[in-house]
Amino acid sequence: MTAATTPEERWRLGYRPALDGLRGIAIALVLLGHARLPGLHAASTVGVTLFFVLSGFLITTLLLEERERTGRIDAVAFYKRRARRLLPALVVFLAVIAVVLAVTGYGDRIVGSIAPPLLYYANWVLATGGELPLLSHTWSLSVEEQFYIVWPLLLIGLLIVAAPRRLAAIMLTVAALITVLRLVLWESESIERIARATDTRADALLIGCAVAFFFAIRGRSLSKWSLAGGVFMLIVPSTLEVGIIRYGMGLTIAAAGGALLVALAASRGSRLLEWRPLVWLGSISYSLYLWQTPAIILARDSIEPGAFGAATGIVIAVGLAVLSRRYVEMPFLRRSVATSRGVEPV
Repeated sequence: MTAATTPEERWRLGYRPALDGLRGIAIALVLLGHARLPGLHAASTVGVTLFFVLSGFLITTLLLEERERTGRIDAVAFYKRRARRLLPALVVFLAVIAVVLAVTGYGDRIVGSIAPPLLYYANWVLATGGELPLLSHTWSLSVEEQFYIVWPLLLIGLLIVAAPRRLAAIMLTVAALITVLRLVLWESESIERIARATDTRADALLIGCAVAFFFAIRGRSLSKWSLAGGVFMLIVPSTLEVGIIRYGMGLTIAAAGGALLVALAASRGSRLLEWRPLVWLGSISYSLYLWQTPAIILARDSIEPGAFGAATGIVIAVGLAVLSRRYVEMPFLRRSVATSRGVEPV
């Protein structure tokens, strides 16, 4: 063991405002994409990809630090923390959507619409040709939750047989194979299957895991040029229209750019990523992601189908997210002594 990796000097995560700033960028990209701004055809897709990279990094880092601190990974405690973090806001959100569906004439589809996001299989409903009125965006939450269920147990097994350095290489190799899988499936499967299924979108999560393993080996700071490179690698895929380039290498480039920004945020930080409005936006990103799609859709339907309707929906979603964060998320998070602000994923 070198001096750079001694326990006394080993890198620790802690609370890093820049990571909340990255969440702010991710949710901003989602909002820009759903607002259908010209030229940003894939912004929401790139935003979700960035969320995936963040989740893979944070989950893996927290589990690795727990193992180093206690000598083991408590999967049951992990699942309890995840439920406390995610379920309260989701249940309240889905209860409101159930009422909206009943009022707007979809009363006969409430159970079929609410069950997939509540039980976290919404992505497979969409991937197999189904519909989820007002709830199509919950596919990404399903992908993440499926990852949360499998990864702690898998990681426990992997750490028995391989060191972090080797695991980082494995994660990147599997991520590359997923990129190939998307290209292979392009001619035979629907866009929904490629864009929503767990097996075709898990590469960004695995790339985030690889970054976590990198920091477990040596938590060195990145060059300041990583910010420019990472932002560029997010912007370019955001402009791509639906096609094999977007769902092939486009997603991979976005994930690689996200990895650069995550590594930068977790090491040296950045003034841009620590900009207070961006950090604040990141702090409400989970609730904002829940509310933004139905708010935009309903505002467009009832107010104006263009930019004004989308902007109105976004404003409404931000207001609802602030209320959800304060009165639903935070009371449950305060009950968990182990949860530190900004460290938990999503």
